[in-house]
Amino acid sequence: MKKNNISSAEQKLREVETKLVDIVTSFGYLKGRSSKSAKVTAHMSIRREITQKLLRELTGYSLGTISNTLQSLEKMGMVSKHQDPESREYHYEIDENFAQTGSRSMNNIFEYFSQLKEFLQEIKTELGQSHLSDKRGFKNIHQFVTKMDNLFPAIEQVMLKISIITADVKDGSGLDR
Repeated sequence: MKKNNISSAEQKLREVETKLVDIVTSFGYLKGRSSKSAKVTAHMSIRREITQKLLRELTGYSLGTISNTLQSLEKMGMVSKHQDPESREYHYEIDENFAQTGSRSMNNIFEYFSQLKEFLQEIKTELGQSHLSDKRGFKNIHQFVTKMDNLFPAIEQVMLKISIITADVKDGSGLDR
């Protein structure tokens, strides 16, 4: 009976990890990486050290795809590998220099959203001018800006959670391998 609880807890943890990976993958994809590369990198960022077999299990990609992706990341200097002397299995981890670059990238994303929020506030102020309300296209622009403005509290909450998770991973209190 206890095993079912452990299994259920592990499943819940995997679901949380999957959601985090989706968020991190979308940021990587937005920065121009392939979705596969971004997803592998996201799992590696969360797990810190990982094997090809575990990446295959987590991503659903073939071992060939995992191997090619890791080789590509290794060539770019983003990933390093070492062999476990006991199992002779390779373990991969994000290169420390790349991890620091990732933190800077996250700061860039925070800065981008901050600037976007300021820009939307300026647009809202301009749209508040009464002489614009009867112009063609006003209604569509106003609706779009309102939707974006309503979306920002959710974006800020997600960004706050990401910054907390990033800080936890940096200080070693993140998810276990």
